[in-house]
Amino acid sequence: MICDFLDGLEVVTLLNLLPKNETIPFGRPPVDRQNVPQPPLLPPLPLPLPPQHPRPEPPPGWRGSLLSDFISFFEAHVAGGWHDRAPGETRVHIDYSGLVTFYDTTLSSLVDARWGKDKLHLRLEGISTADVERVLTELQSVLTRKRDKGSSIDWASIARVVMERYADRLEYLRFLLSPNATFADTAEQASAARVQLLIMLSPYLTTVDIPPELPASSANASWAAPVVHRCATTQTLGIPLGMLTPQEVRIHAAIEHTLREICRRLMLVWLEFFDVEGADEAKVVQAIEVGRRHVGELMIWLDWSAWVRCEPACGLGVRQRHSIPKFTHVAHGMVLWGQENCYLPSWPFIRKGDDPYDMTPRCMSPKDIVHVR
Repeated sequence: MICDFLDGLEVVTLLNLLPKNETIPFGRPPVDRQNVPQPPLLPPLPLPLPPQHPRPEPPPGWRGSLLSDFISFFEAHVAGGWHDRAPGETRVHIDYSGLVTFYDTTLSSLVDARWGKDKLHLRLEGISTADVERVLTELQSVLTRKRDKGSSIDWASIARVVMERYADRLEYLRFLLSPNATFADTAEQASAARVQLLIMLSPYLTTVDIPPELPASSANASWAAPVVHRCATTQTLGIPLGMLTPQEVRIHAAIEHTLREICRRLMLVWLEFFDVEGADEAKVVQAIEVGRRHVGELMIWLDWSAWVRCEPACGLGVRQRHSIPKFTHVAHGMVLWGQENCYLPSWPFIRKGDDPYDMTPRCMSPKDIVHVR
C-alpha cells in the first residue's frame, strides 16, 4: 500500500479533465455515517464529508451534456469488476512464497474460535498470545529474508486449474441429481449422473483398480483409495517439498487437501453409482439421494467464487424514470440509461436497512446510485 505518493514516485501525467455534471450532491446534505449498516464488532466508518467546492463549469467551447457524476461513480465500480474473475489483476504479482495468512490451520486458537461460523463472520477474535507471536515472527522472517527465496512455482495458476477443472462439472452434476432435472425416470437420471462421474474420475481409474468382484457392501471402499490418492495429487505430484518456503508448503498442503476432499466425495458417490445400471428402483433412488447430499455438501464446503453470480443474468439496457425530490440537483422524472452490473453488496452500495451479511449477488445499474446512502 502506497501511503505517500510524494515518496519515490514521479508524476507522469497531471491532467485537467472535463468536469462532471453534478447530479447527486455527494456529501450534501450531511449524512449520518454512524448509521451505515455494518457487521458487529467493527467500529463506525470514520468518513469525513468531502469539502464543498464551487460547481465546476465546462470549457467555453463545450457543446452538449457532460458525463454525470453518478455515471462515473457507477463505472468506477464496473472497472474494478473487470478483475473479479480469473486471471484477475495481472499487472501486479503476489509473492506466494511469502504469503502469511490467518487461515493457517496450525493457528489452533483461531480454528477453535471460528468453528461452525461462515466466512462472513470470521474475525481475529479469540486468537491466543502464542499464535499472535507466531504470526509476527513469521512476518518478520518473510520481510527480512532474501528476495530470491522461493520455488517460483505459479501457485495461482495451479489453484485456478483446480477450480476450472471441477467448478462447472460439479455444478452440472448437482443439476443432474436435483429433483428439478427432467428425466423420463430415475434410471435415466442415474445413468446421466453416472456418465458425469465417470468423466471426472476416468483420468485416475486404472484397470487394476477395479476389483474382480464387487464387495458385498458399498461401505468397503478400500479399492477406491488409490484412485483418490491419484486424483488428489495430480497437481502437486513431483514438487519437492525441500525447495519450498514454509508459506509454499502451506499452499501445497491446501491444494492437496482441497483436491483430496473433492476426489473423496466424488469417489463416495461413484461407489453408489458403479453398479446402478440395471439396479432396482430402491437402489437407484438411494444412489441419487446419496449423490445429491455429497455434491451439495462439497459445493458448500468449497464455496468457490465461480458460483457467485447473478441469476438471472443482468440486463444490457435499463431505462427507468425516477423522481428524487430530496436531491436538489436531480431533475424530477429523470430518465436513466445504463447497463446492469452484477455485484456483491458492499460499501458504499448498501441500501438503508439491508442485511450487511447478505452477500447474495444482485444487479445494479446507474439508477441505483441515487438510492445509495
